[in-house]
Parts: sequence; C-alpha cells; structure tokens
Amino acid sequence: MAVYHCVTKPLSRSTGPSAVAAAAYRAGACLFDQRQGIQHDYTRRPGVLHAELVVPEGAGTWTRAALWNAAERAEKQKNSRTAREWEVALPMELPVDAQRDLAVRFARGLAAKYGCAVDVTLHEPDRVGDPRNWHAQLLATTRIVTADRLGEKCAIELGDGKRRSLPGARANGNHSCAADVGRAGQPGAAGGPSPGAGGSPVAGGAAPRGSPNRRPAEGGGAGSGAPSQTRLEGGANGAPRGPFRSRQPAA
Repeated sequence: MAVYHCVTKPLSRSTGPSAVAAAAYRAGACLFDQRQGIQHDYTRRPGVLHAELVVPEGAGTWTRAALWNAAERAEKQKNSRTAREWEVALPMELPVDAQRDLAVRFARGLAAKYGCAVDVTLHEPDRVGDPRNWHAQLLATTRIVTADRLGEKCAIELGDGKRRSLPGARANGNHSCAADVGRAGQPGAAGGPSPGAGGSPVAGGAAPRGSPNRRPAEGGGAGSGAPSQTRLEGGANGAPRGPFRSRQPAA
C-alpha cells in the first residue's frame, strides 16, 4: 500500500549548493554555473528516470541551464533563497509512466498556483536502499517566471500568511496519489492520470513493477542539459552525493 510523503524545503545560498549545482545533480546533467565559473557534471549519476521542465502559461521556452543561471542572477544577498525543493514519494504500485504523469501534474499545480518554474526529476530506489523509495524531486524557482526573466518573489516565499495555502497543495497531491493507485488496482480499469488532469492515460494492463516488459518512460533527456518543455494549458539543501565532477573551465 502506498504511503503518502511530501516535504518542502528552501535552498539557501548561505547553507547549500547553488541552484545550478542542485539542478544538475537532481537531473543527472552537466551545467555551467555562470556566477561561480564552475561546471557541474553529474551525467554519470545513476537512477534518474526522467527530467522535465514545467513552466507557467506564457512563460516561453526555457532550458535548464538558462533557468537556473537566471535564478542565481536574480538574487543579490549572500543568504538568498535561490530555489525551493519538493520531495514527493511515488506509489511503487504504479508503472514509471504513471509515476511521471503524477509528478508532472503536481508540478503543474505548483506552477499555476505560484507562477514558478518547476524542474521535475524522477528517481528509482538506490541499489542498497529501500526498494520502495521511488520518488520525485521538484526544484522550483522562488520567483515568478515570465518569458524573458524572473520577476517578483512567489507568494509562498513571502511569509507565514502566504504559507497558509501550502496544505491545499499537499492535499491535492495526496488525493492524486490515492486516486491513481486505486485506478491501477482495478482490473480492466484505466490507470494513471486522466487526460483532463493534464496527464496521459495509462492502460489498465500496464506491466507491473518488476515485469521484464516494464521500461522507464522516455523523454526528458536526463543528463542532456536540454530537458523537454511542458507548458500549462489554462492557467536542498544537502550536499550532492554520488559520482560527479565539478571543475573550473579551461582558460
């Protein structure tokens, strides 16, 4: 049985890696940090199943490198919050394509509510960890994203009064998880998100977890540095781990 888990935490310049480094690690990509002059290469990181940018309606087209370098440029203080991370457990009962649609739908809700861009990455469990730990990491900008720049701070970053809307986002995610798991468990029923919710349907006969016919969802280009773009219709701290190479560029 799926157990719902969702936590959020800010990424601060004074206590953690840059937003560029954090995005590169989570997506298994290679990104150049223009502010620090450092290239962060995590293309050898295993376990990244999918990476995708979700941007608000009318925000144009962004690449991962352009978005997170813009997020760093927008902040002037040494203790500025450069990003906000959401970590969401994904039901292990669902196939990868349904997990992806669930995470992307959650990201669309954040983008519509706060005007931020969300970098969505899906991760499978570590080989030596809990085999049920299928999860998504959603790295969101702390500022409203437009077609050419990052503007004012998002409402969720402004103070306790604005944070009162946060439980609504958690409740929506919880409801989506429960609904998707319920559909996946009904013989002959359509599983996964409905088209009206912004995701593609998953056939009730989708291969279960562990089946040799089950394959990770395609797309997103994890490690490419040029993720797929998703626009809306209507509307961590923690040091990196695993194999990586961060180096100064050649003169």
